[in-house]
Amino acid sequence: MSSPDPNGKIYLTAKARMVAESRLKSVDTVSQILMAWYSVCIITLSVLDLSQSFRVRDVSVMTIILAVGLLAMSIFLPGRNFSVRAAGFRDCYLKLQKIYWSATTPEEKADAYGKTLPLFENHSQRDYEWVLFHSRVFGKPLADSEGEVVASNLVIVKCAARAIIIFLIVFVLFASPLAIGYMLVIPR
Repeated sequence: MSSPDPNGKIYLTAKARMVAESRLKSVDTVSQILMAWYSVCIITLSVLDLSQSFRVRDVSVMTIILAVGLLAMSIFLPGRNFSVRAAGFRDCYLKLQKIYWSATTPEEKADAYGKTLPLFENHSQRDYEWVLFHSRVFGKPLADSEGEVVASNLVIVKCAARAIIIFLIVFVLFASPLAIGYMLVIPR
């Protein structure tokens, strides 16, 4: 069991901001790859339809569906500013780490912590839960001013389920153009 850490809240918040930064960077990368993937699928369908070896059933309909999906992604995803928000979380956790490791009193650290947080976007509950999940899974105890902070079984199940659901959604988004394309491409 961990002993109470009067500055543990600062440490936990910094860790949650690190998780938020990582999550947003991952979403940014996946969204860019997904947009490129849909572009490649549109081009591939068009080229296959022009070739003498294959015929694509309903190529116009499939191209329109993919193009509309790509247009929606290209409008919606950049507007979410994933990379800019990730940089903000990074700036926040770097400031929090500086506060945590400074040679000041716990009261001065708490004051600096209170002044720093309003300057940045807040992390989500799932980011905090992910910190607790990692702590429990990898056996690295966390503590705040009241003592050890432990992930409940519900948090463990939620984090595992969330990871599986995200994996499945990303898989479907990447695999669906292949599956649909496979059904539409006919050798001549």
